[in-house]
Amino acid sequence: MIERAQILAEGSVITPDDFPDNLVRTTPRPMGAATESLDALDAPDALDAVERRHVEEVLRKTRGNKVQAAKVLGISRRTLYRLIEKYGLAAGSEPGA
Repeated sequence: MIERAQILAEGSVITPDDFPDNLVRTTPRPMGAATESLDALDAPDALDAVERRHVEEVLRKTRGNKVQAAKVLGISRRTLYRLIEKYGLAAGSEPGA
């Protein structure tokens, strides 16, 4: 693609106009958007929140079956029990709770 753009470029600089339309973004992203989203992820609890929601969702989908949940998550049952304790999920993850 770069070679094609270089050949088709009218000047010495390749611009988005030198690429096929399907490769060129139609709406530009604001310059600060990437930085702002990274700042939000810098919160120390962001990863914990994602992990907690994921474990909670898997426990819900497996109806509290910890053996199945551990398999789905790709972790040992012991690790799952540690996560359940860490995030206080034991009461709400059992079937019928």
